[in-house]
Amino acid sequence: MKRRKLPKKPKQPKAGASIKTWEAYETRMVKYAAKYKEAKEAPEKKRKLRDAITEKVGKILKKVA
Repeated sequence: MKRRKLPKKPKQPKAGASIKTWEAYETRMVKYAAKYKEAKEAPEKKRKLRDAITEKVGKILKKVA
């Protein structure tokens, strides 16, 4: 699995800095986490699908034989 770069963290806010930059950063992190989780679960989903298909094919072959 290709390593994804983490979203860039904004510099430490100064006294009057807007909160919007941090909110934007948080939304980027949430998106990153969702993508990362999805990528992590993909092989498991494929395996489950493959197992289900082989099971169905096996049942059909038993009926034919």
